[in-house]
Amino acid sequence: MAAIASVSIDLSKIDKSLIKEKGTSKYLNVDVLIRDEINQYNQNVAVYHTQSKEDREAKVDKKYVGNGKVVWGKGEVVTVPYNAPKKLEEVSDGLDF
Repeated sequence: MAAIASVSIDLSKIDKSLIKEKGTSKYLNVDVLIRDEINQYNQNVAVYHTQSKEDREAKVDKKYVGNGKVVWGKGEVVTVPYNAPKKLEEVSDGLDF
């Protein structure tokens, strides 16, 4: 499935302590929730700070940072489990080429 969601993030709601630095780059992990229903503002996408495993297990409220809407899609969502590898590992078939 492919989809495009157009979102706005309220920068004043970002918890600056969650920004991670790697070299000269800065990252903020967010979760994008795509709902089946459209709200009163014609939106079906919400953006939250990514929660830690401990926060999810403790049922800590998600911290909302933005919203938007899906503007294009094929109508089917493919999911990846939390424990999926972050990148494909090199696979050797024993051939020299």
